[in-house]
This record gives sequence, structure tokens and C-alpha cells, in this order.
Amino acid sequence: MTTQTTYKCRSECFSDIARWYTSLDFYPLVKDVSQTGDFSDCECIIVSNRSLDQLRKTMSLVADCHVMAETLQPIEQYTGERVQ
Repeated sequence: MTTQTTYKCRSECFSDIARWYTSLDFYPLVKDVSQTGDFSDCECIIVSNRSLDQLRKTMSLVADCHVMAETLQPIEQYTGERVQ
């Protein structure tokens, strides 16, 4: 059995999350998406057996998903700050 890790990231809008998800050839569990503040920014909780680097790579390949790739962290380490 493969270990599942829970990750969290931020996106500029919900359509970024949808665009990333539909580009995948595997399907992690998107457990929660919530809007943050008064803007269209969202936070997303993802459960996957893929590594942090693997998920970041899939996000970086999709237009406008750079914020997701730069903020993705295991949920215990998530700050919402960009890491490059």
C-alpha cells in the first residue's frame, strides 16, 4: 500500500485548480477548496501518493498555476508563502 500525504497550496483563483486537475494523468483527492479573503484567491487541500516535487512539477507545467507550485507544502508545513 502506498503512503498518502496531505498537501496544501494557494491559487490565484478556482479555475487554476480546475485547469491543473484536468491536465493530470492521475487523480489525487482534492479534499477541500476554500476562498480566502475578499479576492478570488483559494486554498486547496490535496491528498496524493505523489511526492512534493512530482506535484510541483505538474503544477509548473500548467499556465497560471505557478502560485500553486510555489506554495505547495505538506499541510503541517504550509504557510501560504511562496517557496521557489
